[in-house]
Amino acid sequence: MSPGGQGHRSSAVTELCQVTLRLVIEQLELYGVFVLIRIDPRASEPIYVQIERELRRAITAGEVVVGERLPAARDLAKSLDVNMHTVLRAYTELRDAGVIDVRRGRGAVVLPQPAVAPEVDEAVEQLLEMARKHSIPLSQLHQALDDQALDDQALDDQALDEGAHR
Repeated sequence: MSPGGQGHRSSAVTELCQVTLRLVIEQLELYGVFVLIRIDPRASEPIYVQIERELRRAITAGEVVVGERLPAARDLAKSLDVNMHTVLRAYTELRDAGVIDVRRGRGAVVLPQPAVAPEVDEAVEQLLEMARKHSIPLSQLHQALDDQALDDQALDDQALDEGAHR
């Protein structure tokens, strides 16, 4: 393929990305929610995780506020050009984490989040700094935290079971 053909393909991809971005912005404006959701279909990270992360970021940044309704899964999926079940999985993860409430007929609504204690913010900052120092990718850090939380939950469950049998 000639270098000119490659440039044409690159500009076509750029144009497609811009069109997709405009569609997402238009769709989100319909719901009174203006948040930029960026996904990379080529990334190794699943798309539902990318959507979840982008929505968490938007909520944390105040782009989406408590009580605001998120777009219907079908509409957001169409805007992002992904399967509706992908968006539903992201919404389910957010619901299970207590970030949103999902109700039939009402949609997904952002819930209030408890304030994080300053010492927890400080510990997270130190953990991220240590991970950067040792070139540990964020995905690996997430996995380590999830694994530790599961281990702690298993110990808590075991203690409850032992207490119930006494």
